[in-house]
Amino acid sequence: MEKFILSIDPGTEKCGIALLDQKGGVIHQTILPIDELESSINKMTKKYSSLKVIIGNSTGRKRVVQIIKKMKLDFETFEERQSTLEARKLYFKMNPPRGLKKLLPKGLLFPPVAIDDWSAVIIGQRYLSHYPLDGDNHDFPS
Repeated sequence: MEKFILSIDPGTEKCGIALLDQKGGVIHQTILPIDELESSINKMTKKYSSLKVIIGNSTGRKRVVQIIKKMKLDFETFEERQSTLEARKLYFKMNPPRGLKKLLPKGLLFPPVAIDDWSAVIIGQRYLSHYPLDGDNHDFPS
């Protein structure tokens, strides 16, 4: 059975979410208001039954953890330090600057959109680099 990671970059009003396959490939990513998180996750759990939730361990995590516990889903918190900087790099790797902006040093570029979803991708991929899903050492719903 294929296993999936739902990674969440929690914030106080919104959160980035990313659904990853067991190799870290991105299936879906988006930014949601916290109030829409539960319904969005419900839709994903219907389609992807073998789902593990990974929650970044900083801003806003308490509210997200409460939602996930209420839903009785398996979850872990995971380090998200520097994920925003890595997310910015990933954003520009996937969306290269155009025109004159491509002449600027990458460190001076800021994405024109919120990148909470890219941070969720980074958190999920970090988790998978530490705990690959190809083994049997994970507690997944069956």
